[in-house]
Amino acid sequence: MTGSEAVDAERGSEHSPLRLNRVVGCTLVRGLASRLPFPPPRRLKTLSSGYASFDYEPHGEQPADVVPLGLHVNKRPVGALTRIVRSSKATDFGRAMVQTLKEEMDRTVHDIVIQATVGSRVVARETVRAVRKNVLAKCYGGDISRKKKLLEKQKAGKKRASLHVGDVAIPHEAFVKVLAPSSRKKKR
Repeated sequence: MTGSEAVDAERGSEHSPLRLNRVVGCTLVRGLASRLPFPPPRRLKTLSSGYASFDYEPHGEQPADVVPLGLHVNKRPVGALTRIVRSSKATDFGRAMVQTLKEEMDRTVHDIVIQATVGSRVVARETVRAVRKNVLAKCYGGDISRKKKLLEKQKAGKKRASLHVGDVAIPHEAFVKVLAPSSRKKKR
């Protein structure tokens, strides 16, 4: 990968490349401030085998095509997991966040619906399936009506319990993994 390809990968644009002599050159690059702290300096040092240096200064503000990406758990918004992302990447980020949260959530008595939304539009959805007790384990052969009765009894109990479900507890580790930049890069 060349320096120009690295600039393009970080959504930057090159302006006025200048060659000072056969060995030393200077390139002015305009890019996003949100992309500054992490990849470009490290990538630049890697591409130049440690010889390049990196300096920056603010160039003003420009409009950006961004949207708020919200996360809902059981149709309730989780404000701590709301992010501002580019509209073109909202679906990808939403899928990655929902998948990561699903992997980190424990199964409960009821299904847990996890949705990533942009405004009122759902861009990604996953369901953490409920744990189901095997009520038919003690029934060997015999009449089917006994099995149906046990399943109906289980269904009625779940319906009664669903009235008192309340909030879903999201573990702290799930918050950290959903918001960690390293977890999103693996999903891309």
